[in-house]
Amino acid sequence: VGSYKIEGKVTPPDVKPANWLTVTTVTLDGGKRRAFLKEDNSFVFQGVTSGTFLVEVENPDYMYEQVNRRIWCKTGGKLTN
Repeated sequence: VGSYKIEGKVTPPDVKPANWLTVTTVTLDGGKRRAFLKEDNSFVFQGVTSGTFLVEVENPDYMYEQVNRRIWCKTGGKLTN
């Protein structure tokens, strides 16, 4: 069981459509996990294990760059990158 989390915030378009929160999702590793945006456009994946993950924002009308995140454990503590 993982004890890390990946969290972030998605920047919406200047004029945010009314359905923005319902049609925008964030996926981890090609859809193995999916998160919906909160009211403040943030998301969180809990219980993530050490490793490298591809984070993607999906919206039918807008395109976002993919982001890679690496999570690893170091003796005596944890580091996230």
